Amino acid sequence: MSQLVGSSGSRCLIRPGQILAGHLFNEPMRVVTVEVSGSASWSAGLVGVRSERFRSVSLAAGQLGSLAILDSAATCGGDARLLWLGVQAYSLAVT
Repeated sequence: MSQLVGSSGSRCLIRPGQILAGHLFNEPMRVVTVEVSGSASWSAGLVGVRSERFRSVSLAAGQLGSLAILDSAATCGGDARLLWLGVQAYSLAVT
């Protein structure tokens, strides 16, 4: 889990591009914007992964602790055989 330091010096546990999932939301939410709004609270702009509805929410440190924070950055630790299979399926227009 990455941490960014906000302008006020408080640590921000989320950043744009990450996905938040948990009981606070009815679907996984993509983080669009994050602003520090206190010593242990943040204001975030979120978009539903399925519904694409925008929500502006305030989150406290305790609430963030109850959420799964998934990084959406691509990694290079994948299986090259699966990549090759995907490239072949794409070239054959098999989806």
